[in-house]
Amino acid sequence: MLIPCALSDAAIRIQATSAALLRSELAQRGITYKMLAERLNERRPGAETETTIKLKMSRGSFQAAFLFECLDAIGAETVMVPVRTLLQEGR
Repeated sequence: MLIPCALSDAAIRIQATSAALLRSELAQRGITYKMLAERLNERRPGAETETTIKLKMSRGSFQAAFLFECLDAIGAETVMVPVRTLLQEGR
């Protein structure tokens, strides 16, 4: 049985930034969650549905592998992430 644990402030900021980053990259390219699901499923059939992507995005929490897989599927070659600022805020 998994015991829920509270996330650190940094972890919460990282999750929010990851979701915002992916939303921004999708919007810049005019890609919907449905289109993203189709692209992910071309690479790995059954990987995601529009609904599972919506849930992950609304929750704002997903693994880094999902983020990178999505970025690759939409053709993002480079993204800027303010890592130091992100981790040090609130200290």
